[in-house]
Parts: sequence; C-alpha cells; structure tokens
Amino acid sequence: MMRSLPLGDIARAIGAQLPGGCDPAQQITEISSDTRTIVPGSLFVAIEGERFDGHAYVQAAFDKGAAAAVVARPVERAGGPQLVCQNTKNALIAMGGLYRDLFESCRFVAVTGSVGKTTTKEMIYAALRRFGKTLKTEGNQNNEIGMPATLFRLQDDTRLAVIEMGMSGFGEIAPMTRAVRPEVAVVTNIGVSHLEAMGTRENILHEKLDIALGLQGPKTLVLCSDNDLLSTVTQVPGADHILRYAIADKSADFVAGSIHSDRVSTFFTVHCKEGDFPVQIPCLGQHNVLNALAAIAVSAALGLSVATAASGCADYQPAGMRQRLVQCGDITFIEDCYNASPDSMRASITLLAQNFPGRRKIAVLADMLELGEHSQQMHRDVGQMLCDNGIDCAFLYGPQMLRCAETATAGGVDVRHFADKPALTAAVIAALAPGDCVLVKGSRGMKLEEVLEEIYHTNGGTCR
Repeated sequence: MMRSLPLGDIARAIGAQLPGGCDPAQQITEISSDTRTIVPGSLFVAIEGERFDGHAYVQAAFDKGAAAAVVARPVERAGGPQLVCQNTKNALIAMGGLYRDLFESCRFVAVTGSVGKTTTKEMIYAALRRFGKTLKTEGNQNNEIGMPATLFRLQDDTRLAVIEMGMSGFGEIAPMTRAVRPEVAVVTNIGVSHLEAMGTRENILHEKLDIALGLQGPKTLVLCSDNDLLSTVTQVPGADHILRYAIADKSADFVAGSIHSDRVSTFFTVHCKEGDFPVQIPCLGQHNVLNALAAIAVSAALGLSVATAASGCADYQPAGMRQRLVQCGDITFIEDCYNASPDSMRASITLLAQNFPGRRKIAVLADMLELGEHSQQMHRDVGQMLCDNGIDCAFLYGPQMLRCAETATAGGVDVRHFADKPALTAAVIAALAPGDCVLVKGSRGMKLEEVLEEIYHTNGGTCR
C-alpha cells in the first residue's frame, strides 16, 4: 500500500480545483488508471489512450469506491468528485513526483537509450541490491503511465531505485526525469528505434539527453562512449559530471578488458580509477559487457563500492524474452523476441555467431517496426549481417523481411521467407535437429513468442 497523500496536495500538484464539499485533508492511499485495481479510497486517473478512453470508466471507478477521479473533461452523472486538469497523463506524472518527494532518503537512478535500457536497468538493479532494498521498473512500465506506477511502489525501507524511461516521440523524457529527480542518469546508446516518429538520430540524441534535466545532487550523466553519437557529447544541460564507459574507447572512465566467455557466462576485468576488478555476468555478448559497465559506473557515481557492484552483476537475471537462453533437449534457443531494432539485431546475430562453436546456427527473424522510410534498407542490412556472421540458415517472417531474404539469399545463406506464422512455425519445427542453436527475434508486434510456445509444446514441455 502507498503512503497516503492529502487530496488537496494532489489537486495543487496537478493544477486542479477541488470540487465543492471535498475535504483537502482526505487521505488518498492508492492511485490507479485501471478500474480493475480500484479499491475504496483510491484516486482514479482517466487516461485517454489509443484503444480506450478512461473517461468512459469514471462511473465504474466510483462504483468500486474511488474517493475522486482526475479527468481532462467533466463526466456527467459520474457519481463522485472530479479534479479537472489539462492533461491526465501529465497529471499522473506530477502525482508520481509528489509521491517521490516523500522519500528524500532514497537514491534514484534513471535509465534510457534506444536499445539495451531494460537489460541495463536489470544489471544496475543486480549491482545496487548489494547495498540495500532496491526498487526497479517492472516489465514494460517505462512510459508516462508506468513510470508513476513504479514510483507509487516506493516503501519506507526503499534505499535505492532504478527507473527506466522510454519514449515514442518528442517531449516525453523531460517530464518523467523531473518527477523522478535522479542523482545519476544513464543513456545506453543512440540507435534508430522510433526513427519513424523522430526523423533523425540526432533528434533521438537530443530527446534522450533530456534525461539530465531532472538531475539533482551530484548530477552525474553516464554515457557509452563506444556509441558514435554519444562519443561526441561533451556538455549536457542539467549534468555537472559525465562518466563514460566503453570497450573500444580506452580513454573512458570505465573500460572492459580481457573479455572471454564459456557457454553461459562472460568474464572480464573493469579498469577504472578505483582499480581493476574482475566481473562475471550470467549472459553472453559484448553488448552485455557494456550493460554491466554501466551498472558499475552508476554505483561509482553514487559513491558506492565498485568491487561490491562488480560482484553484484553476477546476480543479473534477464527480463522476459530478452536474450534468454533456453535448453530444449539438445537444442539451444535464444529467446529475444520482446523487441527488435537494427542495433539489437546486430548484437543478437553476433551473439549467435560468436558462441556455440561447432553447432548449426539458425536465425528465426521477424520484421523490425517503426523504422519509417529507412525500413527497407535496414532490413537489407540485417540480411548482410546474416551473411557476414556465417549464419547457416534463416527463417524470416513479415513483409519487411522480404528485403532481408533477398540480401541473405544473394550472400549464400539458406533462407526461407513466410507471410504466414503457422507455416513459419511448422517449417522451423520440421527443420530442427539435435545440436542446433536458434535465435528467435522480432519486434513486439510480430509476436514471435507464439512460435516459441508451439515449438516448446511439441517437445513435451521439457524446455528449461
């Protein structure tokens, strides 16, 4: 349960007038935009989304005992007091900030980036847990609705919090970081995710760097200087200090060396001013080394022990469908179908190619979405990645993957393309043989997990 907030304080925070007869001292103990979670005394926030308009559920919220509702327009005969504001999403963020202000002893970290932000958040969480009770963003709760919901889970004994911030357009990062007021903020990289909405990578860079606008205390921004655009950043409004981490950039503040791996783990040494520290992470790929470096840099920026943080990275657990290794009999699957972009495709194909020696390597790939006018060329680039990395065969799904198929076929890869998911699934199942290693990756909207579920089902549920 949340700590209580006076209704009058909430009204002031969101710029709304209390309706006549409302007691400003009334205590609100739950805030939700989902009527399924409303309990007596809750505050319901009516969010206007693409598929649903929360204003249609205001009466239902009052029927379940809501104390009041936050709305963008009054709802007739709703059955309870309504706080009218200009924008209910902004109001929800403001309420998250109001609640965050109750926890001045808690130390906050914010994370964003085109790709890798969720894995980096999980790696930071693994490192920070060694220092006390830590809150993290769960699942996909990294937007204007999920971020406040995460803040509402703060408890009196929470010592550290790592908050992920995503975006799909302009002007979304700044309000969230100003509500969180982190001491340290991380930008993992600048890629092409949401390029359709943002236009250029430079626009994405400027939007992501807005995460520094909410910094407080040491005001430290942590950047990956192996990224071409982030490597050019020297000053950022809101940040007093910039720490850099890298593998290739040997001048960075935190550099990984002596990188090697076995079948399930990666080992390296982090070199920094605090010393040289061994690190083991239970995952593969140099991109995950960068994620661990970010976690160690964050811990150092907070004045915490680098050695303790480095050892904490060993506790990392991948979030759902993000490069999760699953053994299904004698076949290894890399579940990576939560989302996809050219950068994450490159990382996953490289991971498949550089590990699992002597085994047949299969890529099951689906369309990358939201790439706009660049989509066809970027799918051709994925086809070239398959060629350059020696992938044995590829099963491709979706209209954009036709471009990938053309390039990969020309380069000698055994390719089959499908417009139909059941046909794709049947073909993959028929082709699999003991010893295969299979990467399954595509954008969230392509739902490749449905293919995996059917494959696992045919193996009698023996996958782990």
